[in-house]
Amino acid sequence: MKKLFAGILMVFSVGIVSAQPVTEIQVQDHSPSIAEPGDTVEVSVVVANNGDSEASYQSLDVETVDGVSYRGTTSNYKDGFSLCGGCQTIGTIYLKVSKDSSSGTYPVDLNLENADSTGVVEKTVLEVDGRPELVLKGNGSVMQGESSEIDLELENTGKDSASQVTASLSHPLISFQPSKIDFGSIKTGESIESTVEINTDENLESGPETLPVTLSYTDEGRIIENTSVPVNLLKDVELVVSQIESDGVVGSESRVMIELENTGESKAEGIQSIIECEDSNVPDSESFVGSLDSDESVPTVYHVVPERENVECTLTTSYTGEIEKKLEESFEISAEKKSPVLPGLTVLLVLTVSVLYWRRRSKED
Repeated sequence: MKKLFAGILMVFSVGIVSAQPVTEIQVQDHSPSIAEPGDTVEVSVVVANNGDSEASYQSLDVETVDGVSYRGTTSNYKDGFSLCGGCQTIGTIYLKVSKDSSSGTYPVDLNLENADSTGVVEKTVLEVDGRPELVLKGNGSVMQGESSEIDLELENTGKDSASQVTASLSHPLISFQPSKIDFGSIKTGESIESTVEINTDENLESGPETLPVTLSYTDEGRIIENTSVPVNLLKDVELVVSQIESDGVVGSESRVMIELENTGESKAEGIQSIIECEDSNVPDSESFVGSLDSDESVPTVYHVVPERENVECTLTTSYTGEIEKKLEESFEISAEKKSPVLPGLTVLLVLTVSVLYWRRRSKED
């Protein structure tokens, strides 16, 4: 009798268990399957009641992490709903990937509770693949016909690393050293600097110029992008000493004339010259010219008292065009010694005049 009762109880218990709802959550797919920063992802979700009795559920709860936010779901999951035994329903949840999200996988939890607070959790991940965004910066001033340097900075402002990054510079009237720069790999938020030597053709006009640059890098394949950097080609201003003249006597003030000429292509301004001479007194050592147009020249005059026959002098001239420049020219001036004959002739002449004057007075008396 006891065994019969136990058997009946067991069958009854099994019937109760089998009559309970059995809830299952399945994630079917993501669209897009691999998201980019800023994307809205649609996730297809199936909720099934694999039991034999009806179940009532609360609204579907979605938990995300930083970088991904839950934006809502279709109506059948938004409010409470019921499923009969063996029934299922399909809906969609919407996830928003932040524009600032980096590449990686982001976990998402789907929570569903039935009326008696029995919960079911389904875990899935959202895969995000960002893109590198390479920004090339560069500026500098380049003198025409001269060798100059500019600094380049390549920054990755995107959400994924870029590898095997190169930058190639080209211009028909400009040469570069190096013309191809290897930056290697650049992580998100990282920047790398490089210096390039530039030589410009003299026929290239002055003013703003754009240097074409081709960027090449690897991110799920080889990517080629065209960009450019600005430079400012400065006008060529050049002063030269075209002529030097001097005359003088040792111990006496001598006049030194120096002619300055602007052989450049634009105006030289703020021209100031200073002369220095060894073993000499220089009472007038400075000259202020002001400005000189291209191919224009002007004489500058100084006064020097040399203490010996051959004197070494240096002329230093500062001036500005687009930038400040300085010219330094060394030269030698020659001075004659005072002749001892001249003082003797002067004395003799005075004596002669005195004698003649004395004789004339004697005759008159």
